[in-house]
Amino acid sequence: MLLFILFCVNLSFGGGFYHPNDTAQHSDLFKTASEVAGTQATRLETHASGIAVALNRYEEALDYLPIQPEHQTYFLATRTTFNREFAVASAFVHTMLDDFDNEFTTALRAALVKEPELTICVAQRPVGGRTLPGIRPRLEANPECKGTNTNKTLASHMDSDTGLQTAIKEILDLKWPQVSRPETAQAPSGEGSIWIDALAFFEQLDRSTTRRIQKEDAVARDDVLLEEEDSKNPKAREEALQQSRAISKATRSKRTAFAAPILEAIRTYNDKAAKKGLPTYALCPTPMMLGGCTGPQASKEQLNVILTDKRIQKALP
Repeated sequence: MLLFILFCVNLSFGGGFYHPNDTAQHSDLFKTASEVAGTQATRLETHASGIAVALNRYEEALDYLPIQPEHQTYFLATRTTFNREFAVASAFVHTMLDDFDNEFTTALRAALVKEPELTICVAQRPVGGRTLPGIRPRLEANPECKGTNTNKTLASHMDSDTGLQTAIKEILDLKWPQVSRPETAQAPSGEGSIWIDALAFFEQLDRSTTRRIQKEDAVARDDVLLEEEDSKNPKAREEALQQSRAISKATRSKRTAFAAPILEAIRTYNDKAAKKGLPTYALCPTPMMLGGCTGPQASKEQLNVILTDKRIQKALP
């Protein structure tokens, strides 16, 4: 929900009370603007979050495989484009919210001229004076608010403000920037007649090891992030960046060491399967959301064949 910028007026209690947020709840114009902009913002956030998750999984999958120049190039280009477009979209949303606040605040000031001698007071407060996280509070009339509740009247004045109506329409008519999602299929890693999702394969094969490596990486990065946030020194920030790169390198070493014997077992399996005319397997590090890989994808039954193969199982740590 959008919130008004709070501002204070030094007036007596005689004429009643209002609160910007309470007034907004009674404004049809404010509700419409919030619903339209909120829906757009939610769609953008959901879309961008999905891409961000896919990029993280792409980077993680590449750690398990030998260096893939084509995939590295595609991944870096996709991430760079995403970061640039998301930054533009985020700036747009924040600017739009500021514009909303400014326009509604201006209209509220004009409405207050028509209803003088008011004081700011929240009309309702949580019962007991406190709230519990995640639980919708029960509300009661705020006994500190004296006089007439003028929030509905102020909202009516604002909704009939032609200047506000025009300004909000212009803001809502703005074209929203987009965060693009690439869908170019990439060649899978290794020779195979069908491909399987690389990261999903390793996660299903040995969930405890993949999660352990992931957790160790996250813990190490949390420590570096705290150091970076606590320091405004450019040199310290550069050191934090170097530490982050070192963590990435160490994490990749762990993943490639874990995956190496498994990849060798897959090659052995493929050699024998090819001689028998059976499907052979390649690994696809690219998430389907970012295009997946070229060629046919393995079915669930085919994936289960390679997951349960004795050679693959013996390669596990």
